[in-house]
Amino acid sequence: FVGNSGLTITVGAFLLAVATMFLIGLLAARLYFPVWWVDLAGGIAAAFVPYFVVSYFRTARVSKFEEQFPEAVELIARAMRAGHAFTTGIKIAADELPAPAGPEFRMLFERQNYGAAIPDALRAFAERVPTIDARFFVTAVLTQREAGGNLSEILDRLAAVMRERFRIGREVRVRS
Repeated sequence: FVGNSGLTITVGAFLLAVATMFLIGLLAARLYFPVWWVDLAGGIAAAFVPYFVVSYFRTARVSKFEEQFPEAVELIARAMRAGHAFTTGIKIAADELPAPAGPEFRMLFERQNYGAAIPDALRAFAERVPTIDARFFVTAVLTQREAGGNLSEILDRLAAVMRERFRIGREVRVRS
């Protein structure tokens, strides 16, 4: 949860922020309402503030990743059509794309580069990036590795589907 937010805080620091906010809320409620259950409710309400902050940053980062992901998939497909290997395409995407997509692809590349099998590195990527598009990408690549076929064509089609889904989602938000 904290790792997907893009913030550079540890889980321990997050828990410390929750505990600190609980105490601040407890003391603030104590100043205005000298009833113990109101004080406790104030502390609990304040303890959720760090969660909401991290959740906001996580949602913003994931939505930015979803916006950049079709471009990354197309970049990998273009690299493969140019004769590069799939892993080289991942490195190119890692080098060319800004955060958050670039660093995620860099982690994927480095994981497989340091000895992890491609399927394991891809599965870890799908777990790290909580989007349906990332799972589709991993499933498409792993299926192609077992069944064969033209991966660059598969990735182009996948990128087109992701772009269309993103466009329709935006259109639904505008109309509702």
